[in-house]
Amino acid sequence: MQRSEAAASRGRPIAPRRREAPLPASVPSYRVGFGAALIAAAINAVFGLIIAWVLVRLKFPGRRVLSALIDFVRATPFMVQLFAIYFGLPATGIKLGALTSAVLAMAIHSAAYLAEILKTSYLGVPIGQHLAARALGMSRLETLRHVVLPQMLPGLTVPTLNTIVAMVKDSAIVSVIGVHELMLQSQELIGATFRPMEFYGIAALLYFVVTYPMLLAGRALERRYQRRGLLGV
Repeated sequence: MQRSEAAASRGRPIAPRRREAPLPASVPSYRVGFGAALIAAAINAVFGLIIAWVLVRLKFPGRRVLSALIDFVRATPFMVQLFAIYFGLPATGIKLGALTSAVLAMAIHSAAYLAEILKTSYLGVPIGQHLAARALGMSRLETLRHVVLPQMLPGLTVPTLNTIVAMVKDSAIVSVIGVHELMLQSQELIGATFRPMEFYGIAALLYFVVTYPMLLAGRALERRYQRRGLLGV
């Protein structure tokens, strides 16, 4: 105050002091939104895996229709599916919240990819293995558990991990419908502080910290299967 009065008395203009926007009160919930996205991704992975397995195992006349639906989901962008569920279903009388719509869209999207992974892994086991297990008196469940599933794992584990990684990254897209997750939190902080580089960098780092260990685990499993001769080099 004294410096301002002294400057004014000498006739020099007083430069306005730059004020930085304060951090919003939602900073503590920054990690909460990211944790919610991870939990949703984990639930969607399990849910999508179950649905995909049921679709692959069922045999009925509409199987080709389901196969065409799976191809349609895989061939269309995730954002289009998200908008169709969040904005399209209310036109039919079905109203879902933003988070529910995001979970449903991610489950449908991931189930399509997991269905193809499961089908490829299952068909990769020679039919002779099934017949030999049944000839030894094993039930269908025992055949699946002790003979088929161990041979499916080498071709199933790494693609499934890659699908989970893609789901974690796709969770950033659900911010466009108002789901309060990591990207939306980052945009709110950027709007309050005008520091995009810092918060986009933090968001990228958080995604990297979560997904990179999965990628490393996939590479380690792939090398392990190759050393045992369970995967082609």
